[in-house]
Amino acid sequence: MSLNVIAKGTAIPELGTIARLRNLVPLRDRLLGRHHTDTALHLIETTDHRRYKMVTVLHTGARRPRLPRTERAAGRLARFACDGCVPAVRYMDDRRLIVDFVPGTVLTDALLDRQRSVDLAHFIALNQPPVEDAEYKSPDPARRVEALSAAGLLSVAELQSARAAAGRLSALDAPPAALCFSDSALKNYVLRPDGGICFIDVFGIRIDLVGLSLVRQLLSLPGEARDPFLEACLRSSPCARQLYSHLPEYCICGLLERSAKHIPPAHHGRRKQRTRARHKQRARVLQLSLQRLQHCLQLPNTPDAFYSWLTDASG
Repeated sequence: MSLNVIAKGTAIPELGTIARLRNLVPLRDRLLGRHHTDTALHLIETTDHRRYKMVTVLHTGARRPRLPRTERAAGRLARFACDGCVPAVRYMDDRRLIVDFVPGTVLTDALLDRQRSVDLAHFIALNQPPVEDAEYKSPDPARRVEALSAAGLLSVAELQSARAAAGRLSALDAPPAALCFSDSALKNYVLRPDGGICFIDVFGIRIDLVGLSLVRQLLSLPGEARDPFLEACLRSSPCARQLYSHLPEYCICGLLERSAKHIPPAHHGRRKQRTRARHKQRARVLQLSLQRLQHCLQLPNTPDAFYSWLTDASG
């Protein structure tokens, strides 16, 4: 069943009648590029005082996907066996996904002390469901290298080192892949009242290499949180040995991906409407990613060297 309109007074099967509908993303945050422009978030409160979060897809792009985005997200959420680590799905149609509203405190840099860094690492390392080889499409880091080459953002020597790292990653035999918490922003993690953690971004889960996801998450953390996070992750992850052994490849290729993703549209022929604040934010991300990538390309190709750099609070 698909509801044409969801508003105050709408009766949603098995959920109840909506008493209140509140926008969870202020307009200012959208204009400043703090939220994706292709979705809307609302808090639903029913007449019997239950609360849910509704995610609405505003547009799907030029190509029609094989499965609606909401259906893909619901299928991924259903595969998490851990109780409460992701919101439970309560309603879905082609444009809307309604899940349980997760009460608690949104994780921030200020809240991420050493113990919470360890807790976050354990949560991520132990709760991302592994996937079958057939489900995973291997990354193409070589394409990222060529995008950066075409944009003139790396030197000849850097391109040579980047191509070598991309080749090593592509040659890995069955690197571990999983349904990963791919949107690494701390605002996507909620500290529940019972002491647990919940990842609340229903569209922020994707099939990825565990190593690439680890580097992405690690580099999004404040510097002082990285050492306890990485140590705890490598202690608890089922694939810790493989992750550590190939830290150079995961780190370089993760930064290749992030840098290429933020190349300005003029460099690769795409035109996309963004606010000025969004453009500035992407430029800052590109600059930081390139700086980190260029530094990594000069490091010795050893796990120890990359571990030290990744856990350096000033990096």
